[in-house]
Amino acid sequence: MNIETKYDKELRYKILELLEEIVGVPREYWEVMRTKESYEVLIRQIYCYLLSEYTDFNLQKIANILGFKYHTSVMRTITIVKEWQAINTPNHKGNHIINQFKEAYEKRHSSIINISA
Repeated sequence: MNIETKYDKELRYKILELLEEIVGVPREYWEVMRTKESYEVLIRQIYCYLLSEYTDFNLQKIANILGFKYHTSVMRTITIVKEWQAINTPNHKGNHIINQFKEAYEKRHSSIINISA
């Protein structure tokens, strides 16, 4: 049983907020979607990957957030996204979004460190 703590929820919302800014897709679309539309699948894959990279959530918790039944679905999704990045196709929409996210995340993170220093 995976219980989401307040800290977990805050982490998740920070990722969603940044993704919403970058892509312009409302945060409601990033979680629990059951369609197989290619754009929504792409969104789910990116969100899954970012949750695995930027949080300490276990695979089952990520599966629960995304509405997957098993943690192995999360493992497979992460593998797919890592394959995109290994190929490093610059015009791949998923890579583009992930790279934008990383840049924005680092900017925000460095500005927070500079303010508190």
